[in-house]
Amino acid sequence: MIVGRQSEKVAANNRLEYPILLGLALGLAIFYFAPLAPVAVAGLLIYAFFAYVRLDLALLWVIVAAPFYLLPKQFGSLQFSMVEVLVLTCLAVFALRWIVGRGGTMNCAPDVGARFIAPRNRFPTIPILLFLLASILSLLAAERLHEGLRELRTVVVEPVIFYFLLSNVLDRRKVSLLADVLVLSGVAVAIAGLYRYFIVGDVITAEGVFRMRAYYGSPNNLGLYLGRVIPLAFCLGWFGWRGSRSLRAFYIGATLLLLGALAITFSGGAWIAVALSLLLVLAFRNRALFGVAALGVAGLAIALPQFVKLERITSRFDLAQGTSSLRLLIWQAAAKMIQDHPLLGVGLDNFLNQYPRYMLPEAWREPALSHPHNLVLDFWLRTGLLGLAAGAWLLVGFFTAGVRVYRSSSDGRTRAIALGLIASMLDFVVHGMIDNSYFAVDLAIIFWASLATVRILDRTKEFE
Repeated sequence: MIVGRQSEKVAANNRLEYPILLGLALGLAIFYFAPLAPVAVAGLLIYAFFAYVRLDLALLWVIVAAPFYLLPKQFGSLQFSMVEVLVLTCLAVFALRWIVGRGGTMNCAPDVGARFIAPRNRFPTIPILLFLLASILSLLAAERLHEGLRELRTVVVEPVIFYFLLSNVLDRRKVSLLADVLVLSGVAVAIAGLYRYFIVGDVITAEGVFRMRAYYGSPNNLGLYLGRVIPLAFCLGWFGWRGSRSLRAFYIGATLLLLGALAITFSGGAWIAVALSLLLVLAFRNRALFGVAALGVAGLAIALPQFVKLERITSRFDLAQGTSSLRLLIWQAAAKMIQDHPLLGVGLDNFLNQYPRYMLPEAWREPALSHPHNLVLDFWLRTGLLGLAAGAWLLVGFFTAGVRVYRSSSDGRTRAIALGLIASMLDFVVHGMIDNSYFAVDLAIIFWASLATVRILDRTKEFE
């Protein structure tokens, strides 16, 4: 009888999700588009009200806002990132719910009723604290403290807060919805980028090609974002659609759309990283297909510079004067910077003002760089040796937990989400070895959302 009542309650709550999602969307639309500050604040209060009712659904809008973080809300001369506004609003709502409940259950997803699913502590918490500590300590070495504090707030503290909220609010069902929202956000970015590319004509012309950038400052940044979404869409379309042919058609269509958008970014690093991430999926799912695909990718890599005479492609294979050569020069300069700042690095977002002192003469074409285009060098220089160690620890913990979920779960959708995020994090590592990796708002949000998702799935396997 009690189980029946709980099922009825869950069904009723689920029916209310769409009106609540619409209420959240309405509040955000009023906040963002309202020209008058009082009206905008009223819109944010509407969002906060519905967030109080269903904080789990409100958190999903952070994923939607992440790739559009460069389109802030304007209040006169002031600008506010939508990601920042949403994370802090959700944190305030979470705190209010906790106060009202006097420290009671913090999991407001209706699927689990009043039970709080305690973490099994299998995902490491210590490296998260070490990463926060390292980021704070790095400010001691920052020449430009203002830039360091801003980056500490936007790509370290607030994304970690988002991770904390997801871990304590979402359950398995909302994790599944989060995966869908991430794919939908990628589709929205791709459609917006294609519109601006073909209709508006907003392109970056470089080395004989027209490159799509959507709302990002660089096509490479768009490639970084798309590379985090494509593996998840691919896995959901392959084996995570739970018998719904229409849902499978959506995932397959989304994957093709995202790959098409990625192609016209002409981001070589993104192409390589996505190819390897999809090969990883094949290696887990079908060894024979993996072998064929690996040979195909290798053959394409050999044939492409021979038959496609585009400077954007051929320059990648020119170690004397192409883009690859420039990367080597940047890494040499970054290595010298580390020799002078081995423990704390140069501080968050302080590479830009340090780099001209170390730049080699041959790298004169790009004197204003904000990062060293390498994951290891970037973490070391921004957060010091401690931050680099914490980042490596987090990655090991993520991959260990992700593989554990994939291998032990009996649910196909759960396995698809786990493997999709494993491949997405491989993209993070591979692309990060030759470009940015973590230190942008959208990338940081997806990084911590991935960690939270795997943690939730790992701790709730017994409830399948």
